[in-house]
Amino acid sequence: MNRTQLRDACAATSYALALLLQGYQFNRTTWLNIHFVRQVANVDVGWTLGYMLNLTNMIPSENPPRVIGLQRTNWIAATVSLAIMLILIFCLLTAICCQKNSFGYESL
Repeated sequence: MNRTQLRDACAATSYALALLLQGYQFNRTTWLNIHFVRQVANVDVGWTLGYMLNLTNMIPSENPPRVIGLQRTNWIAATVSLAIMLILIFCLLTAICCQKNSFGYESL
């Protein structure tokens, strides 16, 4: 056999084995009941293998591009800015609450 035929046979047998064991839940006792056919009611049943091979051809052969995040200095600057803003918001809310109580009105 040449390489192309071996590759196709390997893919076909792996697909059939996974389908029988995981898909149809065959085990040692039911394994003897399996009969392989090419057609059912005069309809070719090889389309599922073709579909699986077609899907594997859509997997890109190149490695996906590396995801580049923020540089360390930008990350630190963003974190510090966020912390300063949170502290300022807390101080502002505290000042507003204290100012409401300093008008001299009696709260209900």
